[in-house]
Amino acid sequence: MKVLIDIGHPAHVHLFKHFANEMRKRGNKVLFTLRHKEFNAVLLESYSFDYIRYGKNFSSLVGKVLGIVFFNFKLFNIVRKFAPDITISHGSFYLSQVSWLLRIKNITLED
Repeated sequence: MKVLIDIGHPAHVHLFKHFANEMRKRGNKVLFTLRHKEFNAVLLESYSFDYIRYGKNFSSLVGKVLGIVFFNFKLFNIVRKFAPDITISHGSFYLSQVSWLLRIKNITLED
């Protein structure tokens, strides 16, 4: 089984690390995707997780609107290439939209 997990904040790494480790122990392939923010990549590297960065956060209003299209396009290509059986995130509407377009099962957690 292939699982793709999208990270939007460093706390999400801690949320999914035990699940990802358990999936790897059972012989499944796990890939994290993230936008460049704070220490996301550093944390994923410290746990030896595979990951792909697909952009950096935009601060302006125009950048945020254009970022929706940009991030969806980049993530669409990553998900299509990796071909996961399921995608998981903590409130990533980018991943939810891409999963819906590609007809991949998606779990989105929110608190």
